[in-house]
Amino acid sequence: YYKTKDHYDWHIDVLNEKTEENVRKLSIIYCLTQRKSYSGAELEFMFEDGRTEKIKLSEGDFVVFSSNILHRVKKLTSGTREVLVGWYQ
Repeated sequence: YYKTKDHYDWHIDVLNEKTEENVRKLSIIYCLTQRKSYSGAELEFMFEDGRTEKIKLSEGDFVVFSSNILHRVKKLTSGTREVLVGWYQ
């Protein structure tokens, strides 16, 4: 659940915080909020070659990606954004 000014800085999802092992293989983000209900909060990926790609999700949209890809959620500027996040280990 994101509210105004919330964001998530650049990170990868591979580490188990308790054991610090690289266990996560796939990350899944499923959007529960209609695109018109919020501004900002784009999901952004940065690839090894420096390219970036932004995606603004809407209700029912989902993204599955390798957990070792650097990504972030930009600042939410208005509204609320709800997503369901999961990982395949």
